[in-house]
Amino acid sequence: MKTPPGYLVVGFAGVAIYASAAFASVIVSPFFWTSHTIGAEVPWYFMGNAFIDGVAAAVALLLCAILGSVAARKLGAAVWGTLMPAFLFLSTQLGRGVAVMLHSRRIWAGPPAAESDWLTFTDYASGTNRATFIALACATAAALGFLLLSRRRLVAKREDAERG
Repeated sequence: MKTPPGYLVVGFAGVAIYASAAFASVIVSPFFWTSHTIGAEVPWYFMGNAFIDGVAAAVALLLCAILGSVAARKLGAAVWGTLMPAFLFLSTQLGRGVAVMLHSRRIWAGPPAAESDWLTFTDYASGTNRATFIALACATAAALGFLLLSRRRLVAKREDAERG
């Protein structure tokens, strides 16, 4: 069976959105307060980049959802499968960003106004590793559930068409 060209376009657009979000911290960091020193006690450099990555991932996920909604109307619900890699990979960035938000206060103000529960890089790495795993596990479960439900709907439509 040949893949329709529209599906490929949507899939490549999802990958392009993911790539844009992945490199957002490289572009945005110079304009954000993110510390440029890595040896500080509180890992502000890494926390700032994870925060930017999380915001970029949230925007990218929103764009992917809009793209998927528009494409599903024209190409059918199966087009969501082409966006699943972007959703899965963006979930890890979003998980790290959420972890930073949960373990810091006033992060957008930057040090010294910002405060963090993480006092060392080890604390930061442990917290964000857990958040990354949880986010990826939740996104994988949601993606599999969504694809399973879509498959069931498709099978039900085919059975109804055969009966009627």
